[in-house]
Amino acid sequence: MIAAANLPNYKLVSTLLVLPILIIAIILWQYPHSIQDVVEKSPVETLLTIHMNYGEIIQASTTENLKAIISQEGLNMLATYCALFLSFFILLIGGIGLLLDHSIQNRKQLKSNKQLYNSLYLAKLLFPIILVLLSSGSILLLACLLTIFLAKYVSSIFALTLFAIMVIIIISLSWKIFKSCTEKTDEETLNLIGINLTKAEAPELWQFVQSIADKGQLRMPDYIVIGMNHCFFVTESPISFWNGKSLSGGATLYLSIPYMHYMSESDVAAIIGHELAHFTYDDIQYTHHFFTISKRLIRNTKAINLQPLAHNTNVWDWLYSILTYPTLVFAEHFLDSYHETVQQWKRCREANADKIGSNASSTKKMAQAMLRVAIITPAIEYIIEEFWFAGGKKESVLNSIQQLINRHGLPDPLMLLQSIQSHPLDNHPTLQRRLELLNIKLTDSMLEEACNTQHSDLLKQLKLI
Repeated sequence: MIAAANLPNYKLVSTLLVLPILIIAIILWQYPHSIQDVVEKSPVETLLTIHMNYGEIIQASTTENLKAIISQEGLNMLATYCALFLSFFILLIGGIGLLLDHSIQNRKQLKSNKQLYNSLYLAKLLFPIILVLLSSGSILLLACLLTIFLAKYVSSIFALTLFAIMVIIIISLSWKIFKSCTEKTDEETLNLIGINLTKAEAPELWQFVQSIADKGQLRMPDYIVIGMNHCFFVTESPISFWNGKSLSGGATLYLSIPYMHYMSESDVAAIIGHELAHFTYDDIQYTHHFFTISKRLIRNTKAINLQPLAHNTNVWDWLYSILTYPTLVFAEHFLDSYHETVQQWKRCREANADKIGSNASSTKKMAQAMLRVAIITPAIEYIIEEFWFAGGKKESVLNSIQQLINRHGLPDPLMLLQSIQSHPLDNHPTLQRRLELLNIKLTDSMLEEACNTQHSDLLKQLKLI
């Protein structure tokens, strides 16, 4: 297991294990010979205990005739047998679901992108099947239990009518789950403040990135975008720029002008090496695959979840939520496990990118770059938020950041060790954890350099301003 929090919770255990076992125990207590009857009699003989003459049912024209034909005792016994079978069925499907949940939390898979993808892809295929079987079994079990009560105290016809309604609900629910599997996942478009620079427009920048890629034996991006967002990152998603232009996709390296303005050449080289490592080892492609699987699992879950019980406004919605509750408990727990597994994988890939990026500079420079990013982030984020919708020029942004730093200074780096780098697609490990994985201990000289309040000349050297 990845984390204790992902152990089956009390709702999951009580719904998929305790409740079916309790129903089995009650049935065996009330009908101690039911198991023996089922074992000794063939299925046909069991069904015949209803004592129905099907020829008479076809010829029957009134409700009174049907009441006379259908034996209350036989219907009660059949519903009891079905409830017993369905309880065992739910235990079986619930057990398979929990095994599938356990399999995607296996830490060993995190070391191999392909192995993890195969495991999560299998989960994508089996998840809707488990939802259909679990919801069908749960609803039929409730129908059988109600049939036992209604056939005895109300009417056999009413009990069969309710059972037929439950079957219709199952068919409708199964169709919704199947339909959710066929819906297409739309690719997410990133909205950014920036411009795409070609080799002809920014030869110095492309040469700078090329030298980093050559040194670390890393893959070059298809596009380099500079802009006013508050982070460095890579993506293969479509991009929509604030000025109306766009990119349809491809390996894109995004460089933040405000960060580059306050970072040295070696710091930026280390960060770029880290980002290019994601391209080189296909982390971006697998992130996209896992995102697509996640969307599919969420659609499957939404297919059985109208809205929370507390928000239901009519009897139908309330009844539907009750019927799908056991399945929904499993689905939500499985989604939590899936997302935690993917987040763990992302954190492992970030640590791997830190090590690979160090080859393009050095381990110490990588640590220094991460520390510098953490320290200047608060001031940069504050100013960028003000200019995001105001359409300010980059010069005014940079001047505003410098004025803010001059007035308030920079934060204590030791207070930022638990901070997580901002990123539009995922979260990195904490700064302290990343430094530990690089086997770097902070020194006074590193802290002093990171707290420098003056900007660098890198943007001018690259002729970006």
